[in-house]
Formats: sequence, structure tokens, C-alpha cells
Amino acid sequence: MTKQTCIRCVMFLLLAAVFLLQCKTETITSRWAEESMKIDGACLEWGSDLVYNEDNGISYGIKNDDKMLYFVFITDDPNLQRRTILNGLVIWLDERGVKEKNIGFKYPRGLMERDMPSRNIMRALYTPDGRIDEAKFQLFVDQQFRDIQIVDKRGENLGIYTHREAEAIDVKFRLTCADNRMIYEMCLPLIGPEKHPWSLKSAQTICLGIEQPELDRSQFGRGPSMGGTNMMDASGGSGGRGGRGRGGSPGGGMDAGMAEMPTSSMGGGLQSTKTLKLWMNVVLASNVHE
Repeated sequence: MTKQTCIRCVMFLLLAAVFLLQCKTETITSRWAEESMKIDGACLEWGSDLVYNEDNGISYGIKNDDKMLYFVFITDDPNLQRRTILNGLVIWLDERGVKEKNIGFKYPRGLMERDMPSRNIMRALYTPDGRIDEAKFQLFVDQQFRDIQIVDKRGENLGIYTHREAEAIDVKFRLTCADNRMIYEMCLPLIGPEKHPWSLKSAQTICLGIEQPELDRSQFGRGPSMGGTNMMDASGGSGGRGGRGRGGSPGGGMDAGMAEMPTSSMGGGLQSTKTLKLWMNVVLASNVHE
């Protein structure tokens, strides 16, 4: 075996190891929710019921009762925060307990999908010392990340719902920032509505995935320039209407290197440079008082 062949073999093994580490599935036991959880981004009900995932730099928790599944994920990693804003985030569910994308809940739908001018918006969301400006962040989220998209296993649109429309089918979602931590909360019914049928009710173990869509680098640099325009006017209005089967705009609006921009440019130190992909087997809790 030549030296060059040996080097190629070693590189292949290293890449395979990295792939396996990124795709490994964790197992977590859900906690029983004694009372209905508030989806307000305050995260007060979770207490010590959080699990820290060192590989991805996030904390997360899962609870359920006999009707609802509650999920929270928190990160202070600057790059994961930026990628969530830029790429969006999808929560995948598979009631069979296998690592497959069965039905997904995309929130937020990121800046690239909305073809919004990412560079100016991201600069506006950070203070000069590299921290998220919480007031501006919340204003932006409340005005621009106002809907959730339900997608099938191929990522095709099944419906886009505003907060009020989503609550009508018992889906709740919230994104906030406190103490430079991004807090993401979601509540889903164990049995989905007739229009989007899914059922976790009879399952003992389900599979839940957290995924940041990959950046489409072919779109870098295509976004419009905002100049001095207020970032809140960037999209020209609401992001979508619920249940009408309307998909998002094609990705765009981001300059190359945006996701790993240095501290002096965007705030926050360089942390994780990979997109978040985490799968977990979730053992659903049962009511011990029954």
C-alpha cells in the first residue's frame, strides 16, 4: 500500500467518524408535565429537567402529558444562534421511534428562505460588544418570525400557520433571548389535526430530530441591499398565512462567510461551525398517579 493510499484511507476513516458523531442518536426519557406548560420563552417550568449536549453546545428538555408534547432548546453558542436566524430550524417527529423524517415543524423559517437582506439585519441584532440586543431581537422575531410551517418527510409544504392559527390546532411556538441565550419552546399535540394526521398517543418511544437546514452557498451574495432601511421593513409584510399550502420563497440574501463572521463584525465568538443535526429517541412519560 502506497503512502498516498494510506493517507486517503486515514482521511476516509476520519470523515466517517465525524459523520457518525454528527448523526448519532441519543436516548432521553420525557418527564411528566404535572400541569400545562406555558410556551412563553421564559423557560421557568423546566428547572432541572434539562439535558446538556456538549457536542452541539445546547441544553434541551422534553415533557409530555396525556395530550401534549413539550420541547425546549437553549443555546448561548453565537454561531448556532446566527444559523437559527439565517437557516431556520426544523423539529422532526417519527412516531415509530426510528430515525426518519416523518413530519416536520419548521420554525423559524430563516432569513435565507424569506430572501431577506441578512447582513444588515444580523448587524442590527447585535450590540457593539458582541451580544444580542434583546429588545431588537424580540421585536424582529415578533414581527418577522410570526408563523410555523408544517412539512412532510421530503420537506414539502403542508401548511403555514400564524400563532393564532396554529393555536387552533394546539400547536404553540416561541423564540426569545435572555442573558445572551436563545430560548426555543414548542408544544405539539400527541394526536395531530385531521388535515395533518400524526399520532404519538399510542407510542411508547418516538424519535425527535432537531435540524438546521444546510446553507445554500449558491445563493450567497444574491440578497438585496437595505442601505439605511429599517430592518423591520425588510420583508415587506407578514411571512405567510396558515393552512393555505403556500411555500416559502427560495433561499437567498446572504454573503459568503456570513455564518462564521468574526466577532468584530457580528458579535459573539466563533463557536460551532457545523449546522445542528441532533436525533434522540424519546421515551414518553406516563402519569404515575393513574
